[in-house]
Amino acid sequence: MLAFFSVLGLSFVTALSGALQPGPLLTYTIAQTLQAPRRGWLTGPLVVAGHAVIELALIIGLLLGLSVLLTHDITVRVIGTIGSAFLVLLALLTLRDVFIKKVALPRPDNVTANRQRGIKNIPWVGGALVSMSNPFWWVWWATLGFFFMREYNVTLQTPALLLAFFVGHELGDLGWYTVVSTATHVGKRWMNQKVYHGILVGIAILLLGFAAYLLYSTYRYRG
Repeated sequence: MLAFFSVLGLSFVTALSGALQPGPLLTYTIAQTLQAPRRGWLTGPLVVAGHAVIELALIIGLLLGLSVLLTHDITVRVIGTIGSAFLVLLALLTLRDVFIKKVALPRPDNVTANRQRGIKNIPWVGGALVSMSNPFWWVWWATLGFFFMREYNVTLQTPALLLAFFVGHELGDLGWYTVVSTATHVGKRWMNQKVYHGILVGIAILLLGFAAYLLYSTYRYRG
């Protein structure tokens, strides 16, 4: 039991230290929370749910030998190019909402005016796709994440430790992103239309910046 809780705690702290860093997933979470007319505080947990499904699949893949492939230069460049294009698409869709659709600030009394569909507006799907769009998320797991699992004997043959590692990691993400979405949802009550559109434009610019940075870093990467 001591090993179980040690891995749980260490995994939680490791995940939290990463989750606190600003990046595309945090930006996406704030944008989705702002566009949720009701229960915006749930956006963070929903984004993490999609993120967690992808991470579970990746953890199992790493334990089956995927780590070598994921740190290869070509793999990183392919993921980085596709991921950067996806972030640009998200940014352009956000700008379209502001300047063409002139979307209203979502509130419970204007739900129908803001009812939008598509991948961009399904938080758990977006959480998975935005996670996969970042090549350095893959590299982190193939290096530091895999090192952690190897160091603490987290394998498919030690299911209890694997469970502790996965649960601890996702609890770190869940805790932080719930705080972010709750704070954003509460703060939205004091916004007006102009501030809302300004924040969306700022988010789009950040996404474009992340896309450019990821593409630049991807082609400088040497595994």
